[in-house]
Amino acid sequence: MNNPTTTPGRDLRIDFFRGLALVMIFVNHLPYSPLSLATLRNWGLSDSAEVFVLLAGVAAALAYSRIFEQKGYLAGTRAVLARVRTLYGVHLLLFALIGVICWLGAQALGDSSYLGIFGYAPFFEEPLRRLPEALALMFQPGYLDILPLYVVLLGFIPLLIPLYRLHMLAPLVVSLVLYAAMQWAPLHLPNTVQDGGVWFFNPFAWQVLFVIGFTMGQMIRSPKARPALPNALRHTITAFAAFYTALAMLVVGPWREIPGWENAWLVDPNLLAVANKSLLHPLRLFDILTKVWLVAQLIPASSAWLHSMLARPVVAMGRHSLPIFATSTVLAVGGGMVIEALPEIPLSVAVNTVGILLMLGAGLYADMRRKPARAKDQAGVAL
Repeated sequence: MNNPTTTPGRDLRIDFFRGLALVMIFVNHLPYSPLSLATLRNWGLSDSAEVFVLLAGVAAALAYSRIFEQKGYLAGTRAVLARVRTLYGVHLLLFALIGVICWLGAQALGDSSYLGIFGYAPFFEEPLRRLPEALALMFQPGYLDILPLYVVLLGFIPLLIPLYRLHMLAPLVVSLVLYAAMQWAPLHLPNTVQDGGVWFFNPFAWQVLFVIGFTMGQMIRSPKARPALPNALRHTITAFAAFYTALAMLVVGPWREIPGWENAWLVDPNLLAVANKSLLHPLRLFDILTKVWLVAQLIPASSAWLHSMLARPVVAMGRHSLPIFATSTVLAVGGGMVIEALPEIPLSVAVNTVGILLMLGAGLYADMRRKPARAKDQAGVAL
């Protein structure tokens, strides 16, 4: 049985890269966004969603394992369920708020297609029928498929804790078996936004990334539990990670957006289409894991720049990821409607810039308002 000891201090890399992922998610949700060329999805086979899920698993281990250890299994489970309720409540709030924004935008612009673009048309056509589906997380309009995924993933924590106590690799083994089964014969949850629709993020496949993050978080808490890799093996893994990352960048690099280079592919796009995001295709999984390995090797937790004034707003966003994610989603929907009405590059850049600045400001504001007791908390929350 493992008995991890919490390490002092807080690994700011988790907050920084989670904050960076939030910015990338916002930028990618805006149409005609030239800034999206700088996001992960244009420089590899994975994107910011993978970063966010992996780091959510790390943060979940840091946040809840201590509660399970110090206060018992029931107290830990109650803490997890309390967070699940919060996530569920924020999701429903966003569902209502974005629905109102879409409806008002459609009225103001005289274009009801916005309700269809964001997936709300079926809801406004049959609100009494669709409301129970929305409450059951079976009706997920655009941009509202991430929080339901976290509701399910966080619910796995009470199962992962006893597995981890049996053996530190037990959660990972069970997770990999389930992940392999989903690649072979996927089980989907329904999304009634469209006939025959399913959850875009299949939680039974994406759980493997969350569990990998959970295992990493446990190793952060207990350095003695980390496997001691020989330098030769470590260097070999680093070389492979660098090769895979470089190859993925060459394959999907953004130069194809340059006029005249649209067809400058090293690999046929039809072959890349198999790297399904919904089921977290192994190519995507390898891509994000190689990137995380390289970051862990190149950026130590003691890096001074993580404490700099420039990094502080990004770290603050990552530390308060739930309110910042909710804010970014509202900004993406409202800003996207503005850009769709006037699809000009300068306007898109302006909306991107204003949205990012508002997110950074919201992160700093949330940081200033946090209680002193929470400021010293090493774990944070999963989302």
